[in-house]
Amino acid sequence: MTLGEKFLKTSMIYFIVGITMGALFTVKPVHDFVIQSPIFAGAHSHVNLIGWVSLGIIGGIYMMIKDKPMHSEKIGNTGFWLLNSGIAIMFILMIIAGYIGSSLAIEGKGAMIEAETAPYMILIMVFGIVIAIGAYLTVYNLFKTMSK
Repeated sequence: MTLGEKFLKTSMIYFIVGITMGALFTVKPVHDFVIQSPIFAGAHSHVNLIGWVSLGIIGGIYMMIKDKPMHSEKIGNTGFWLLNSGIAIMFILMIIAGYIGSSLAIEGKGAMIEAETAPYMILIMVFGIVIAIGAYLTVYNLFKTMSK
């Protein structure tokens, strides 16, 4: 499977996850729960915008230039795996932190939210950096490939 195909196929998985999440958010009891924590909205937007849209665009670009010799297959694959591991792990962490935040808000323990979610927020930041490194490598590889 080419790198472009990997990006496109993976983006379709994120599309299904994002659409499913959005549909679930319309169910009244779920909606009433998730609106208690803005972290759920962050999870939804990250899986859609980075996972579905950005990876889909990257895959499309790789497909458009598939006849050019790739600058580095290794850099391309490293970027792919950093982006995907970052997106997936960040998404899971955001769901957990959102659940904790919403649960505490509903229990009337809003003052505890920041302290209880802090470890997750630190990890979310770390995996945000992983995503950024994956994006930098991917753009570098695409730029060098297109410049040939």
